[in-house]
Amino acid sequence: MSNAQTSLSDESLMQRCLAVPRDRAAWDELYRRYESPMLAAAHNALGALARNKAETDQAVLDVWEYLWGASRPFREVGLRTGATSPVSMQ
Repeated sequence: MSNAQTSLSDESLMQRCLAVPRDRAAWDELYRRYESPMLAAAHNALGALARNKAETDQAVLDVWEYLWGASRPFREVGLRTGATSPVSMQ
């Protein structure tokens, strides 16, 4: 996304994410903004219940997959958290 696009409000960004056809650049920006906070929240929420970091990271990827409505799991394309947006991988 351009600088103008990265300065979009969260509400405007969400509207672009929900547009038809899907706006991949908007999804990439949403992922860029919220991947780290989602990982931190998942790690904090699961605490001792999480068997390991990789399992928690996978749970967060599953949330992104659900939100995007992917036709194939991100794990099949080798996505690792922090690498790039799951949307860009498709």
